[in-house]
Amino acid sequence: RIPDVANKSREDATKALESAGFDVNTEDRNDDVIPRGKAVGTHPAANATAPKGSTITLFISSGKEITDVPDLTGMTTEQASRTLKDARLELNSEVKEEASATVPSGQVITQNPPQGSQVSVGTKVTITVSTGPEDVRVPMVKGQNVDAARQNLEAAGFQVTVQQVDSPEPEGRVISASSEGQRLPKGSQVT
Repeated sequence: RIPDVANKSREDATKALESAGFDVNTEDRNDDVIPRGKAVGTHPAANATAPKGSTITLFISSGKEITDVPDLTGMTTEQASRTLKDARLELNSEVKEEASATVPSGQVITQNPPQGSQVSVGTKVTITVSTGPEDVRVPMVKGQNVDAARQNLEAAGFQVTVQQVDSPEPEGRVISASSEGQRLPKGSQVT
C-alpha cells in the first residue's frame, strides 16, 4: 500500500515511501494551497497498492504558479481588466485617479506591481487612471507689470501670449487677461 505523504516535507515523504519498499522519483508541481517544498501527493495515488520495488512519483509543491505583470500604461480600465485576466491576474477594484497633463483622461498612468514583475497567479494589480489635465484658477493679473503677470501665469502652469494694444494706461501694464479668475486645464493658453 502506498502511504499518504501529502503535506510532509520532501525528506519525510521520501523516507515514508522508501520504508514502504518503493523507489522514489521526485517531480516539482505548482500548487496554490500546499506550501513550497511540501509533498502534494504521489502517482499512483495514496492508499493504492503497487508491487514492492516499483517506482512511485512523488510530487513536491513549487508554490503558486508565477506569471509576468503586463504593461497596462495607456489602457482604459476595461482594457486593463481584460489584459490582466488573460495573464491570470486580477484588477484591484479600488482604482486610483490622478490628474495628468500628458496622459489622456481615462487611461492608465501607473500600476502596482509594475510591468515585468513576477507575481503569483491571481495577484491583484492596482492601477492609477488619469483624470486629464488638472484644472487651475487663472490668477488675477490686471494692473500688474507685464513681466510680473507673465511670471504669475507661468508659475500657475499656463502658456502666456502677450498682445500689445493702445490704451490710456502706462506702457507694459496689463489691462486684461483672458479667462482671469476662471479654472482652466493646466497648460492652457492665456492672452
